Amino acid sequence: MSESVRLHQHARSFVTDWLRSRERETFFLGLPAAILVGALSTVFALSFTKSPVAMSAKYLSAGQQALAARELDTADLYYRKSLILQPNAKQTLIDSVRLADERGDATRRGALLARLMEEFAWPEAFLMRAQGLLRSPSLEESRLNEVEALLVEFSSLRQESGAELAMVVQRDLAAAYRKIGNLEKARTCLEDIGQPTPGDQLELASLAKQLGNTDGARKGAEAVLAEQGVGPGQAFRSLVSSAKAHAVLDDGRAAYEYFERASGLVKEADQRRLRAQAMLWCFEELYRGNPERPPLVFLERLLTEEPLYGGLAALIVRLAVPGIATEGSLSQGALEGTLATGETLVTAHLLLGLRALGIAGGDSDSEGGALHFEMAQRLNPRSSLTLSRCSLILAESDPARLQAAVSISRMGIALTGQHPYAFEVHSLLLGAEGRWQEVVDLLTPVATNEHRSLLGLLAKAHSELGDDEMAESYQTRASASSEG
Repeated sequence: MSESVRLHQHARSFVTDWLRSRERETFFLGLPAAILVGALSTVFALSFTKSPVAMSAKYLSAGQQALAARELDTADLYYRKSLILQPNAKQTLIDSVRLADERGDATRRGALLARLMEEFAWPEAFLMRAQGLLRSPSLEESRLNEVEALLVEFSSLRQESGAELAMVVQRDLAAAYRKIGNLEKARTCLEDIGQPTPGDQLELASLAKQLGNTDGARKGAEAVLAEQGVGPGQAFRSLVSSAKAHAVLDDGRAAYEYFERASGLVKEADQRRLRAQAMLWCFEELYRGNPERPPLVFLERLLTEEPLYGGLAALIVRLAVPGIATEGSLSQGALEGTLATGETLVTAHLLLGLRALGIAGGDSDSEGGALHFEMAQRLNPRSSLTLSRCSLILAESDPARLQAAVSISRMGIALTGQHPYAFEVHSLLLGAEGRWQEVVDLLTPVATNEHRSLLGLLAKAHSELGDDEMAESYQTRASASSEG
């Protein structure tokens, strides 16, 4: 008989006798057994609260709090501890996927999603996998076919409101098919949307024009214009849709006038972003209609107002650098003609500068490139911030051009008057080449407690160089930085 069982029997006998007699002598004889039982019960209770299930839940809660506070490394530690105790905890796996998204850890994100799809058939995992494929740099036809299959699976698993969520990705899928030149597939994706928005209708009209159906394109654009109206009381989104409709009709002047009207109604960051996206869309639509007269006025407007808008920099790189564009970049003659006419000089100089360095195969001392960048900077100092962003996107678009990107980012530091963002981009590109000592030499004199991103890069550089003490020091300063 085990000791615990024997003690429990003593305790039960004691309580029974005491309740029957209420004698003091009997009470004191059984008291030691009662105390031991109480102690054992406490130990059993504590053991239960520290069971794997309970501890895993505590780690999950701590990880969620850390993620909410943007303490990503701490959150990752707690989630991993939680999964060690409960490897099949669905909520922890889901939260770990979201954390991997935040950290840009594509490998871990993919592994976690695979488990959620295979073991749990979690609907959102199929949707997130589709979104991840669409974000990948290489958009191959086979990948897009996989996205379509994932969307079908998601919709079948999540019947309630699944269609609306899938449509968001369906639009991205249509854009991806269009980007790789499969216009028929792009059109099919958009036609499958049950309740198309004016934006969907305009995309279909644009595709119709590219496919040679000019009559269908005109009718689609005019239908959107009729829906939006033409009165002075048009709302912001209505004005943007009208501008895009005129771009489909190859009326650049009217499109720009509608953007001018929309500008006066911009009140939120989302509206600024929507207008920027629409202006880039109109530029490409009008440029396809007349490749010899690129409507650079749209890009100049964005350079003036939103020099760090990512889509703008990506478009400039694609239009300027051979080997990047999927549809064919702006011709040298068209750009030089723009300079001759004096229209939108800043954008033209940026494009010609990138083109010169791109053709030079990474020669950072190309006189033509440097001259164009200096001219753009004189005309609009903020354009140099876009130049720094262009260098980053150039490296991401084509790793073989990393050295050229480093050279361009170095020019960005000089032209922006040592702007922190220019330092950050140049350091990121140096790090991509493994030149961490140069990052330390560059940033140590300029990084202050107001420069969180630069301090973080210094921490990374020292860590890569094996100096953990300095890395920890800079990481502490970065965490306490006043920068948002």
